[in-house]
Formats: sequence, C-alpha cells, structure tokens
Amino acid sequence: MRWVSIDPASSYERPGHRRRWIATALAPLADRLDADTLHRLSAALTLVLGIDPIVTLTDITHLDRDTAIDVLEWTARTLVEAVLPDSPATAAEPESSHASLPSEPAGSTSLRAT
Repeated sequence: MRWVSIDPASSYERPGHRRRWIATALAPLADRLDADTLHRLSAALTLVLGIDPIVTLTDITHLDRDTAIDVLEWTARTLVEAVLPDSPATAAEPESSHASLPSEPAGSTSLRAT
C-alpha cells in the first residue's frame, strides 16, 4: 500500500492523521506565526511522527526506544522553539545556516556521519 501512496500516477491518498494532530497542537501558535512559517513548521513536524523516525533511530543509530522517543521529542521542541518570535533560539542570528549537532554523552553512539 505504501508504494501506491507515493506513486504520482496513483489517485490513492493516505489519510494524513499526523497533519490533523499537528494542526491541533499548533493551533495556539496561529496568532504568533505568519501563515508561511506555520505551514513550514507543520510540514517539518510530520517528519518526527510515526514509526519511520523510530525505526531509523533504533535500527540505524542503535538508540534504545526510550532514547529514540526522547530525541524525537527534543527535535519537535527545537523546531517549535526555533520559529517562535520570543524564543532565545530566534533572538540571536546564527553564524551559519547549519546548526551543529548537540554534544554526545560519553559512550554514546555517534549520530554524525563518518
């Protein structure tokens, strides 16, 4: 079924539950963000919901499930904080367009490409 849903020639449309969940969660921010930013944030948050990011974090980076969930929550929180006008994340201009990865605790599996 997944292949059908990504085939541009197919008329199948996936239900998109996560879009509704995200819209509900972001509703309180609608008066603080412009429509383009809200739409972009909503699209970005779809990447941290569902089984796919959990599989990636557990199978590829070898994180345990609880740590994977923690990383996804941190990612979602970081995305939201980055677009809020009064957030410390938006108070200072970044030196580059690419944020650095957080430090890794001793003995952890590196998420950086080698």
